[in-house]
Amino acid sequence: MQSGTLAKELKGHTDVVTSATFSPDGKTLASGNTEHTALLWDVESGAIRMTLLGHNDWLFGVAFSPDRKTLATGSRDQTVRLWDVSAKATHAMLTGHTSSVNSVAFSPDGHSAATGSFDKTVRLWNADNGNLIKVLKGHTEDVAAVAFSPDGRTLASGGVDGVVRLWDISTRSLRKILPELTSVYSLAFSRPDGNTLAIGTKSAKVFLWDMQDMSAKEFHRKPLEGHSDIVYSVAFSPDGRTLASGSADGNVRLWDMPSGTSRALKKEHTNQVHSVAFSPDGCILATGSIDRTVKLWKMPTGELQKTLIGHTDMVYSVAFSPDGRTLATSSYDGTARLWNLTTGALRVTLIGHTGAVRAVAFHPKRYKLLATGSNDRTARLWDVGLLDPKKAIGKVCQTVNRDLSQAERTAYLPGQSVDHVCPAR
Repeated sequence: MQSGTLAKELKGHTDVVTSATFSPDGKTLASGNTEHTALLWDVESGAIRMTLLGHNDWLFGVAFSPDRKTLATGSRDQTVRLWDVSAKATHAMLTGHTSSVNSVAFSPDGHSAATGSFDKTVRLWNADNGNLIKVLKGHTEDVAAVAFSPDGRTLASGGVDGVVRLWDISTRSLRKILPELTSVYSLAFSRPDGNTLAIGTKSAKVFLWDMQDMSAKEFHRKPLEGHSDIVYSVAFSPDGRTLASGSADGNVRLWDMPSGTSRALKKEHTNQVHSVAFSPDGCILATGSIDRTVKLWKMPTGELQKTLIGHTDMVYSVAFSPDGRTLATSSYDGTARLWNLTTGALRVTLIGHTGAVRAVAFHPKRYKLLATGSNDRTARLWDVGLLDPKKAIGKVCQTVNRDLSQAERTAYLPGQSVDHVCPAR
């Protein structure tokens, strides 16, 4: 400050900036504004590290905790929100693909991650440190899908070349090539047994492979027919009794397993459906579409519960956190977003990729670890998530010296009616 000259101008807010503060180490600046958002800036580069969304009115104050791990934001919506900002950063960047990363999946034990790319390869990574384990080659066209079997012993990869390859994880070698199909866009193992591999294809059919008969040379089960265009996504319910599929025809279908009978959900999306996923308890089905929306459906009735609006371009992928409280979505707009499933509110927007984010997946055990794959040729591992509700409640009580407001109860104690939360002082 000796010269008093302007060092840097940070541009990103589109409305009045109401507050700003530096982190204790001086490396991050937090700012709040009248557009209901807080931004975290990298002081050295001037780049936006993170956009924090969740308030529904002006922000009047932002403050870091002394340990830099928590940011408190106060708003005219009568709430104080506490964000675990130490976790809102890239945990690791997985580099090596030479084209778009189209799919990503964690192994069941969480120690490995697989990515499939338009560079025709599958890469196996150490999810703990981000190191490359092996490049799996063999596809002759784009790899559109990867999926681990529930026991973690097999990795399936599907490509535009119409081939599904099964890889032995223990030896990291090819186990089997399934009979050739039209272009493969989606894969899913039945849960919890993994006995069936569902394959969504360009032919509008879903093929079913019996994993218990690896000596078979052809598909013995009749394909599931009902869609009229590419099947971009398939997902089994946790109990394995239902298979959901999303298609370029704009429809979402639910298939009874093993009978193969199906019904289409009411056509609420106005364009192609690119992703489907069941919540861990099987009570919610999430669908993402080119129409830029994500829809939440009540299962098994198929009743539309909520529509999540926020992405500014097509939604590629959806994934539930293991605890079922958060939905992650990825989009052509270059962001991944985390949503509160109880309220439907946007929790946080993850910014860092320089291209469309095509895939998203939660770690199976560490619910704050998220993987994303992008057109920028990288996959990223993110530490994400709001504070644990109990910790958040304790910090709110301690910091603001009052009981929780109704809006704070909705955020931290959804569905619970409690007269007093904070201990009497």
